Amino acid sequence: MDYWDEAMQGDVYLAVTEGWSEGARPRVLGPVRGKGTAELADLTVKRRKYKMDLLPPGLVVARYFVTEQAEIDRLRAEEEALARKLDAKVLARYATLTATEIAEIVVDDKWMQSTRDLIVQQVERLAGGLVERIRVLEGRYADALPELERRVEGYGARVESHLRRMGLPT
Repeated sequence: MDYWDEAMQGDVYLAVTEGWSEGARPRVLGPVRGKGTAELADLTVKRRKYKMDLLPPGLVVARYFVTEQAEIDRLRAEEEALARKLDAKVLARYATLTATEIAEIVVDDKWMQSTRDLIVQQVERLAGGLVERIRVLEGRYADALPELERRVEGYGARVESHLRRMGLPT
């Protein structure tokens, strides 16, 4: 009865209400708005996430893609074996490191690389700020100098006209 409650009841309900084909159709998962738990995707293809309610992808793989899954399993086992061989080589190398090599690795590869990364981040941050400042200045000074000079001449003529009307010498 536990299996009925945990798996079969939902599957039967979905197959009866939606039909086998519709019930097995992958659902595209959209972005979750607000609070709550997001559904875990069963498949992700080209950044789109899918949920399979009735027919899990593992069953389709087991039925139709046995060769491909066996190759993936073989490659994973090979990767794990290589990662174990590499770990053993690294551990053995520790025993033969000289003080000079240790200092070079720590100073050059650890400290200097971290410092370089921080400098690059700072330069990128400053460059971004400068680019934004240039955009602001570009907007502020978008009018060309000849246009500004023309406006100044026009305003000057208006001021002289007002001064003459007021009886002041110009």
